[in-house]
Amino acid sequence: MRPARTRRCAVPTPPTSWSWPSAEPRLRRAEQLEWIRRLANERENLHGALRWAIDLQDTELAMRLVGALGWYWFLQSARTEGAEWARQALALDGPVSVAARAKAYATAALTVLSGGQEATRSLESVDRALRMVAEVPADDPSALHPAAALLPVMSAILRNDDVAAMELLRPMREHPDPWVRALESVIAGQLLINRGEATRAAAEFEVALDRFRALGERWGIGQTLFARVELIGYGADHDAVVAALEEAKGILAGLGDREDVGHIMTRLAHARALAGDINGARRDLEASERIADALGAREERLYNCWLHAQIERWEGNLDAARHLLETGIRDYQEEAHPFGQVHSSMLTSLGHVALAGGDADAARGWYERALVVAIRSKDRPVIARAAELLAAIVVAEGNAERAATLLGEAAGLRGLPDEADPDVAHVRALARAALGDEGFALAYERGTARPREEVEAALAAEVTSAAGTPAAPTGRTPPR
Repeated sequence: MRPARTRRCAVPTPPTSWSWPSAEPRLRRAEQLEWIRRLANERENLHGALRWAIDLQDTELAMRLVGALGWYWFLQSARTEGAEWARQALALDGPVSVAARAKAYATAALTVLSGGQEATRSLESVDRALRMVAEVPADDPSALHPAAALLPVMSAILRNDDVAAMELLRPMREHPDPWVRALESVIAGQLLINRGEATRAAAEFEVALDRFRALGERWGIGQTLFARVELIGYGADHDAVVAALEEAKGILAGLGDREDVGHIMTRLAHARALAGDINGARRDLEASERIADALGAREERLYNCWLHAQIERWEGNLDAARHLLETGIRDYQEEAHPFGQVHSSMLTSLGHVALAGGDADAARGWYERALVVAIRSKDRPVIARAAELLAAIVVAEGNAERAATLLGEAAGLRGLPDEADPDVAHVRALARAALGDEGFALAYERGTARPREEVEAALAAEVTSAAGTPAAPTGRTPPR
């Protein structure tokens, strides 16, 4: 009788033609497309090795693989998949080096900072990673990993503390990795937009573009172009906005980044709608919705709902707009969503719907709720949007001078006027017609000259009767 043959199990191993840990930093340099291709070609082998390491409870190998693959997963919009791999690896309790564990926890934090994940979960993940990174000796090269530099800033942003975030950015300016220094300028620009410092934000974006272009790093270039649209989007040159967005989309799509492409498609839809291309706006919005549904991006679905409602309202379909906004707010509240900006924007839009229907009292009620949420978000452009709704209400009530001053205050909060929004243009035209060019200019300039802090305090004081209004949690969308 022949003896039974011993069944051998094939052991997946990471590729040996190149050192897989060395691939990770190259994903942040000019050769990133080549290394994305290499990793994509070896994806099955790498994931097979990770599966094998987890099943055999090889904690060191599992966590090293998770740490090395984190940025690849992020660029490829495989963040949900990456989060699950990280969860399984971090559940292992075998021996592991401090550096490997810290990188794995940093990857876990990175993968939850997308798609509108629940704010508490994101913050807990970031704080755990911070604790692990703090245990890495200062002279260990792992301490210089980009994730280690980003985590304190992300923690402050998730806590809605822009002041702390700006302070925590300072060490990144001197970081030995030029990619980190470039990213510091992008994040600084985004935080400055929230504070209404548009001129300084624009300067930071130019610095970031120069730095990322010097590195040849396409993700950073695309992110900076997209972030800069937040400023140029307030101008009247819609073609320039569309061109900038198309450029950013092309760059990020070339990396395989679907999530950020979805964000850009939403912004493209907005730009096309403002330019009067409603059919093009609807096509882009549908494309963004398909991406958001595929990736489970809750935040993007809410913004899409808001923009869809805006388009319906601008087209005169008030009932459809109202239904979309009410549905969006209900979804927001049921999911305990962390982003107050979109909630405030929806409430503001409901105010415009009520005003278009001739109910100024209802519009004022929506304004009060929107302002409470906007102030809690600490996002001055969102507060400005609510102030512009109040300007629309008071001009409809016959107070053109107050409306012009409010438009000036909104421009001051934002750091620049909104020349693109049709609602603002309508209020401006009505107020100017009532006051004349000189009278309008005087009232408007009174608003722009008023300090931002004073404007916020005055607006808040006017809605103290709405103190019991349910407001959004204090979370903030992380920089992309």
